[in-house]
Amino acid sequence: MSFMFDFASPHVALTVLGIAACTGGLIYLLSLLIDSRKNANKFRRDSSPGQSTVSTAEKQSYVNAFPPSQRATLAKLGPQYAGITEVDLAATPKPLLKMGTDYRSAPAGEFNFSGFSVDDIRSLGDFPDYATLSGVPLPSPLKDFDIKKAVPRPYRPFRWAYHQTMSLTKMDTDFWIELENTYHERIAQRQELYAKHGNAVLDSLPGCELACKELMEMVLQFVCTRYPNQFLVKDGVLFNRILNTETDLKTTEPLIVLLNNIPEDFGIMLRDHETGRYFLRGGMVCSSVGWNLKDKVGQGLPGIHKTVPDYKEKMEFSMDRFFTKMPTSKPIQRGSWGLEMGQPLYLPADHPDIAHRESQNPDLKPEDVYLRVDWQTLRRLPLSGAVVFNFKALFTPLSEFKDEPYIPSIVLKVLNEGKENILKYKGVWHVEHVAKPTLEAYERFQVETGMLEKDWVHQTLAEAPFFPGWERKWALTRTGLNPRSRSGCVTCKAKHLKCDESRPVCQQCTRKGIKCGGYAQGLRWSFKHQPALQSLSFEDYNPSLTTTTTSPERTAAPPPEPRSRISKDKASGSFNNRRHRNSVSSSSSSSRGTVITSRSDEERHETPGGTPTGPLGRDFDVSRPQVSDSTRRPSVNSVMQASSASSASAEENTQPDYQLTSCITDTSSAFIVNWFEQVCPAWSGFDSSANMNRKIAIDHWRNSSTVCSSLESMSAAFLASRMPSMRQSALRLMGRATDFIQAELELVKAQPDLRAVPTGLLFSLFCLGTTVCWVDSRGFGIPFLREARTLIQRLNTHSIVLSATGLDLLTFFNKSLAYCEMLLAVVRDDEPLESQDNEDLAANQLQLIHERDPHPWTGVSTVINRLFADCIRLCRSFRHRMRQGMDPQRYFSSALQDLIVAQRLEEQLLELEFPPDSPDVDTGDFATPVSHLAKVAEAYRLSSLLHLYQTFPDLVSLRLPTESPVTESGSVPWDEWIIPLALRLVKVLEHIPTTSGTRVIQPLLYISASTGLRHDNSASSDMMNIFGSLQQDLMGGTGSSVISPPPLFDSHNLSLYISQMASAPVPEEPMGNLSVDISSARHFVMRRLGILESSLPPAPVVVARELVQTIWRAYDSEIGIPTIHWIDIMEDNNLRRITLPCFESLPVCARW
Repeated sequence: MSFMFDFASPHVALTVLGIAACTGGLIYLLSLLIDSRKNANKFRRDSSPGQSTVSTAEKQSYVNAFPPSQRATLAKLGPQYAGITEVDLAATPKPLLKMGTDYRSAPAGEFNFSGFSVDDIRSLGDFPDYATLSGVPLPSPLKDFDIKKAVPRPYRPFRWAYHQTMSLTKMDTDFWIELENTYHERIAQRQELYAKHGNAVLDSLPGCELACKELMEMVLQFVCTRYPNQFLVKDGVLFNRILNTETDLKTTEPLIVLLNNIPEDFGIMLRDHETGRYFLRGGMVCSSVGWNLKDKVGQGLPGIHKTVPDYKEKMEFSMDRFFTKMPTSKPIQRGSWGLEMGQPLYLPADHPDIAHRESQNPDLKPEDVYLRVDWQTLRRLPLSGAVVFNFKALFTPLSEFKDEPYIPSIVLKVLNEGKENILKYKGVWHVEHVAKPTLEAYERFQVETGMLEKDWVHQTLAEAPFFPGWERKWALTRTGLNPRSRSGCVTCKAKHLKCDESRPVCQQCTRKGIKCGGYAQGLRWSFKHQPALQSLSFEDYNPSLTTTTTSPERTAAPPPEPRSRISKDKASGSFNNRRHRNSVSSSSSSSRGTVITSRSDEERHETPGGTPTGPLGRDFDVSRPQVSDSTRRPSVNSVMQASSASSASAEENTQPDYQLTSCITDTSSAFIVNWFEQVCPAWSGFDSSANMNRKIAIDHWRNSSTVCSSLESMSAAFLASRMPSMRQSALRLMGRATDFIQAELELVKAQPDLRAVPTGLLFSLFCLGTTVCWVDSRGFGIPFLREARTLIQRLNTHSIVLSATGLDLLTFFNKSLAYCEMLLAVVRDDEPLESQDNEDLAANQLQLIHERDPHPWTGVSTVINRLFADCIRLCRSFRHRMRQGMDPQRYFSSALQDLIVAQRLEEQLLELEFPPDSPDVDTGDFATPVSHLAKVAEAYRLSSLLHLYQTFPDLVSLRLPTESPVTESGSVPWDEWIIPLALRLVKVLEHIPTTSGTRVIQPLLYISASTGLRHDNSASSDMMNIFGSLQQDLMGGTGSSVISPPPLFDSHNLSLYISQMASAPVPEEPMGNLSVDISSARHFVMRRLGILESSLPPAPVVVARELVQTIWRAYDSEIGIPTIHWIDIMEDNNLRRITLPCFESLPVCARW
């Protein structure tokens, strides 16, 4: 079909000329925009980060920056301090104590930079309550401590990817000072070093007197509490029962006291009153390699770390800022390591033995190579404000790595591929020739024995700075006895043999030449916290013998512990670090009756996804039996059959409103326990006491019917996602919860002013809004989320009247809403419900203020969730207009506007950075450290850029050099830009272990990565051109079908049979390095999606896998220049029900 214009008509001619002129003008403006941005190459951020960082560090002023003061804690020490208040030295200047001034001779009215006056400090006297002053509690006492058997924890501070960072984590305050069986030896060594080297190992400058005294007193308070049988301070005298010495604390210098009693090093950093920066003013360092205290004392942080690789470029600014803001109540820890020949404790640069590090001794043996770990802690002292480093050198023979899972492999990875300047600084070269072959042998051994997966992707371990099973090994080395299992290995138990329980196989089986069956332990049901169940057993049970009693109140079962503690407890017994969530039965009473549920060991098993099966997983009717000698006790099998008789019994009993089917009558406590054990960890990116989802549930479920019914509904829906028989029960519970929500919602709406956050109501709205589709995929919770948004917007506009706790809760719910809107943006065509106007300004400000608080959905950055949503919305609307078709003038105008918006989003994304280690952020989840959340945030940033560059190729032209232009068709040069970016995204995801709780917020990331993994299918042969044309004609665009060759015909000739496959017209491409990388990345994505399918509600992940495979089929079937977009593939194949982590799936009609 063709179109003809009658140019004889002046109106038509003028119209055409007008359109052409307008179009030409727009194209000219677009070209100017592209040319103006040609040199703005901000994508490769690591090309010159050093200059900007150094400049920032040099220009930063800390003169008016003071650490958080603890002066207000004086009021807790006695009535004499009742009038004492905190002093803000930045806002209210006071006469400051100078850095070189002794506080003992200073005027009483002067203030230290810690916020305490000299008079305050003097009034406290000796040994004040430092636990109260610092906010750090005293340690738990070790009353049975034996110094002869004491060994330090097996620190293994190995990381991969390995680069220079602060690597700070929250300190376990029980282990600030850790004594070991080398105590006598180390104390003698330190005394000898001081006698020989003097101020090269122990020194203090004027003005350090208060810090030295305070440090000594805090250390002695710690050791006297931690080791009560070894140390005692009485009447100003320290009694050391290990050395049988007494020290007069009034006449002995504080650092000398520490030298003679504490085998650890200390460095004292004080703030300079003129610059606000910190300088080393004193300390005791007897375990240094390549330097000594004399060379460093008096210097600032840059001078102390002058020889540290990349310190000035990457760490100087962060260290200065960290020291300025570090609070007293949050001590931290870190570790550095190296490999040594022998155990050199003190090896300064001028020591004769330092020359041994410049050569490789051919006679060196593996048993002479040691891991040296300098385990460090940092804490601020409350009175002096000093930041104190304390560290100790720990030596471990390399041979210990053999039975430590993953450790040989990750150390070998660092030695082989670590940054050259960092490895040179560590000084490991002189032992590498022996260490590497030894580590390789250990790695092979671990693969052969199953301790290490053959295809394990190197990454920082979840147990870092330890390793899987470290607690068991530590217990073994401390006691000298092997911790025993209940009954030895399976083989010895079956043969009634005494098992020595060696790992991974016992020596008893090895000597007899039989295969060891391992140490699988059965589970024994415990009634410790449920005495009412002790009389029950799991035998045959007759449902007709049960009766139901009523109780006016609900008895609350204690919620199970979060997975952070569970993971720690389990780590010592398993190499694979899986989180086992074992359901706990409980007894409780409610307004409808009392229920007792229990399960036997045999019935308490888990599905691959971690969802328990058993009585709770099916329709069942369990009530309290009349237990007597004549009553047959219940069996699990009979309980499982009870659902068939439940409908008849339901009609006989009269129930109040919100009646449930009898199959789940009175199972409230069981569902609540299941929520805390199974649903909450699966619904949150991390789980611990810091998880606000868990905290809100704990605080409200006992006294809020709305919250309690919502948790029951979620628990039932979670079970129904894998067990369809629970669906009707889940729907009934969901209806009941909705009634409670609706009733409370009407009360809240009737209030003219909201002066408090309706926490239970908002929490319940998110509970149901994000999990309705667990029961019915056609439902997507939009009404619940709309009500939540309305409430949150109303609170944002009146946030000024909220308390501090209310602001924290409002911030949390704002972040929850931002995450839900991000998920909905993937399947929703319309714009956000409302633009980010003044009503949302308060919410955005709150989020920025509290960005350091990790959120179980948005992680460490709500901003990246908003940006990802904006990018997806923009890409979807742009592709939608392209598919619908528009007149040229409107199209170019919209395209230019979209490009401007895309450029703004790109700039915001490139400016974001997520530090992997932040001492101010702690998830409290052993399996999900903050570094995992940082990696997820980085993955969302890369995903956002990936979608922008695929949709707007002009953005890429701004980044590429002139010799690599965008192709004439406007497509993106995939091999130069899109594929490397997608592979980079995959690398980030590879470094997040599968055991991480963040898997619930990862599925969209795997879909995003898949969109950039396209093979180069360009072909020039005639056959390929013919095949491509035929394929396009038959497929009609981007359909998921592909042309298959004709079926193989049967033949008695084997060679002819095989030759059919070689002659089939199947595209054949050369296998370059990029193709191999793409194939490996595709395999990784599918493998991870398979793991997610077994650990999350499976339906949405199945849809995600189908979408990913459809995208790749369309990519692989396209010949020539890439033109197909993944959004078009999703639309053409009706696969808009994308995996949404909190939502099971959202249909095509999803709308606000």
